[in-house]
Order: sequence, then C-alpha cells, then structure tokens
Amino acid sequence: MNKGIQAKLPTSLKAILFLFLILLGLIETVLLTRFIFLALHIPPEILNSDSLELSSKSILAVRLSTLVQNIFLFFLPVVILAYLCDLPTERGFFKPRKNRLFSWGLIPILWIVLNPFIAKIGLWNEAMHLPKGFYQLEEAIKASENQIDHIVEAMLKDKSLGSLCVNLFFIALIPAIGEEFFFRGGIQKFLVKIIPNPHIAILLGAILFSALHFQFYGFLPRMVLGLVLGYLFYWSESIWTGIFFHFLNNGVQILLSNLGFEKGGREFPDWLDHPGIVLTLASLILSIIILTGLNRSYKKSEQHA
Repeated sequence: MNKGIQAKLPTSLKAILFLFLILLGLIETVLLTRFIFLALHIPPEILNSDSLELSSKSILAVRLSTLVQNIFLFFLPVVILAYLCDLPTERGFFKPRKNRLFSWGLIPILWIVLNPFIAKIGLWNEAMHLPKGFYQLEEAIKASENQIDHIVEAMLKDKSLGSLCVNLFFIALIPAIGEEFFFRGGIQKFLVKIIPNPHIAILLGAILFSALHFQFYGFLPRMVLGLVLGYLFYWSESIWTGIFFHFLNNGVQILLSNLGFEKGGREFPDWLDHPGIVLTLASLILSIIILTGLNRSYKKSEQHA
C-alpha cells in the first residue's frame, strides 16, 4: 500500500481528520437509519418500549441499522484515514500478518478460560448502585438497558437454523469487524502514538470501548474484554486477531441462546454462572498465562516474517 496523500500530517491533524470522518459517518448513519425505518413504515419510538412485541419488520430495521452503523460510523472512517494517512496499522488491515497456527488455536482456549473471571466481574458490576442522590439516573440507566435486552431477545426469539445464521452475521460478525476497526485500529492506535506508555493507552482504549456501549451494568466485564482485545491487537499487529476473538465471544452467546440457555430456558451450572473465588482466581491466572504465551508466539512470528 502506497503512502497516503496526507502521510506527512502531524498526529494532531490526523486526529482532527479522524474526528471529522467520525462526525460524517455519524450523520450518514442517522440519515440512513431514519430512511430504513421510514421505508419499512416503522416509527422509531417502538424501540423505546420493552413491553411491546417487536414485529419481523422492526427486527429487520434493527439489523439493517446495525449494519449501517458498523459500516459508516465504525469501519469506513478508519479505513479512509488509513488510506489517506498511511497509518502503521495498514499491515493489519490489508495484509493480515501470518501468525502461527498455534496462536490462532490459543484464542478459543483463552475465551473459554477467561469466562469465569468475566462472569464474576459481571456479578460484581450488577451489584453496584449509584449514590442515593442519583436514584432517577440509575432508574433511567436500568430502563435503557432493559430496552436493549428486549430488542436482543426479540432478535434471538426465532430458534431456526436460518435465523441463527442471520443473527451470527448481524449480531456477531458485523459488530466484531466494525468495533475492532474503530476501537483498536482507530482509537487505540492513536492513543498508543500519543501516550508514551502503551499499557496506559490500551487501558484507556478499553475504558472508552466499554463506556461508548452506554451500558453501566456491563461496564466492567466489557472493559476486561476491551483489555484482552487491545493486547491481542497490540501484540499481533493484526486487526483480524481481535476480530476472531470478538466474533467468538458474540457468536457463542448467540449459539447458546439458540440452544435454550437464556432467561426462562435452560440454566448454566451454578458454579459456572456464579463462580467462586477459587475458580475466579484460577481463570484470571490461566488467562494471564495464555496471554503471555500468545505474546511470545507473536514475537516468534515477527522474527520469522
């Protein structure tokens, strides 16, 4: 890939250009989403209620809106910026690094091992409450998250094979690609260039990743996932590594829902759904060991590149 026409721009001006592209993508997303709902004759307000049964057209509108958001708001701004400015991430975007098969095989194991720790963090997060003076804000947050859960449950209600494939595409694959390009390939890459300590940059990127999902009661587990995804991108120098882990995380949850592991359906074993401190610590320690192994594997891949 040749250097972009703005390759010599200082980082500050590249950041401004990035913000402009994000703003442009946001405007396009809002307009196209509005057009989708109008074309399908669906009032957007219907999504603000968690007591109404969503129609198939409403679910279609949500899926198409998700696609639009990930393309125009998340994916295109980063790709356009990389093309114009020749960001160092071009290797990860357009020429996936040939990491060893061993490292790809470790990623599903990492996801499995990490889950008890994520589950425990999630339980702690759910038990948190805002100060009494913020009662109304807390209720508004809960209502907003219930609406999101209502929409997701409606999308996962159909257990057919065709619906499973559609959900894997719209809920797992598309967000995995869009969010990894935006948060790791865009935001984290800027933070690493601006902040001398890459670990602080990755942490800030993980915080932004979780915060911009606007789900308070899932903030901590999503931040931990953001940290893992951030290190996978930083060490492997390939956006596709994080996309694989992200898709796996989303996809398995969709598959489990399709198999009946959801509210009112089958239940996970209590030791897995509510892990004890021993399992939680074991999960954390083993995850760190696997991440260390992945880092070494990526370094060996670089030496043999």
